[in-house]
Formats: sequence, structure tokens, C-alpha cells
Amino acid sequence: MLGRTHLLWGFFLSLVFITLFSFLNPFFIVVLSLFASLLPDIDEKKSFIGRYFRNISFFFSHRGVFHSVFAAVLFSCFVWFFSNFFFAGIFFSAYFFHLLFDSATKQGIKPFYFGRRISGFVKTGSFVEKIIFFCLIIINIFLLLKII
Repeated sequence: MLGRTHLLWGFFLSLVFITLFSFLNPFFIVVLSLFASLLPDIDEKKSFIGRYFRNISFFFSHRGVFHSVFAAVLFSCFVWFFSNFFFAGIFFSAYFFHLLFDSATKQGIKPFYFGRRISGFVKTGSFVEKIIFFCLIIINIFLLLKII
């Protein structure tokens, strides 16, 4: 999936969490969700986040270790250590859904880094992804209007 689709899904998750947990800081939830929804692509030098961390792509292959459940758990524990369980859960959710969406693509992912690759039928940037993208826009607008 393209970064913009991951961002829209991260925004969707943040709106859901803001609705469910109104006592948490909404701005921080949005920033955390958006960051976590992009973080797995840090190893792709052409990705939105990878452009700022170009050296990582020299050491890690795209859709490798950063596209694993291991990385999701590790980074979530890091967030938990420095903040709290709720923020770690939000971070994990956004990171995990990035993995889930990428597992639906033809390129797929290895969710446990070692072992079998899981792949689907969606081609990155295809018509199917554009439908998902526009559906997320509509859903996000609806949720945003409901919150405001």
C-alpha cells in the first residue's frame, strides 16, 4: 500500500481512539497514530518517512524486519516504557494495521521475519487501493464531523 493509504488508516485509528478514550490528549493520539502507521516503511528510502532516514535502507531490506510483528512489539514496548499502556496500544494498532494492509498486497510481508511470506491480490497503487483510499477519506470525514 502507498504511504497516503497508511496515513489515512492511521488517522482513522486515531479518530476511533479519540472517540473511545476521550481523556487522552487528542493531538498526541493523532501524531502517534500517523507516525506508527508510517514507521514500517522507514527501510524504503523513497517512502515518506524513509526520505528522512536514508541510511537505514543500506542496512535493512524493504518489507524485512520492520514489517514484522517483532518490530511492532519492540517499538510498542519502547513507547510503553516512555509513556503508558494506552499509548503503546495505540502505537501497536497503527503499526500492526500497516503490516496487515501490506500483507494484502502482491509483494506481501513475512510477519515473523523468518518463515513464510503472506501475500494477497492487491497491487500497490492499483484501482483497489484507490477505492480503499477514497472510502477511508469518506469514513474519516464522517468520524471527524461526529467528534467536532
